[in-house]
Amino acid sequence: MVRILNVTLLLIAIVGGVFVLRSRSQYDVTSCEYARLTTEVGRLSIIDETKIQALALPTGDPLDFQWQVYLPPKFDGRWKTQSDGGSSTSSMRSQEARTELVRVRFRKIDGQWFVWHKSNHGSGTSTLQHGELFEKPETLNVLQFAQRAMEVAESGKVTTLLKITAPAAQGREELIFTVQFGSHDAWAKQSAKGP
Repeated sequence: MVRILNVTLLLIAIVGGVFVLRSRSQYDVTSCEYARLTTEVGRLSIIDETKIQALALPTGDPLDFQWQVYLPPKFDGRWKTQSDGGSSTSSMRSQEARTELVRVRFRKIDGQWFVWHKSNHGSGTSTLQHGELFEKPETLNVLQFAQRAMEVAESGKVTTLLKITAPAAQGREELIFTVQFGSHDAWAKQSAKGP
């Protein structure tokens, strides 16, 4: 009887060891996949759960921009994109806190330059009037929010996620494209101030 009990305990220990090895192997695979995805899309370490935060992600393409953006719970605001070919706005409302990927890409298709932008709140494509400037992206002035590290957007202010300008005659910059976001209150304050 003792011998049967010892054999049973030994078999249980062997089966348990096999399960531990399998679990460890699965954990290693999952950890590698998590590390790969974190490298690809970035990882936000939320500083203040009540404020918008963003992190620019590397794309390896000077005409392709993307960010991970954290929206706090009960956020009610809007996005605005403006190019030399027009502008558009879209509302964003979030009951729960969430993170979304925001992308902006510039591309030449059949000789015409376009800008494409996408977030969880929608996407759009616009024609660029001065698209030829994108032939040499190094000549453009690019201001990108959270380019070097995660940044917290100032409460009550409209934040510029991306602004691209071109040097123009008489030392003035010419706006080519911009993406901005903020709460409805921030937009109202900005409108009251004027341009």
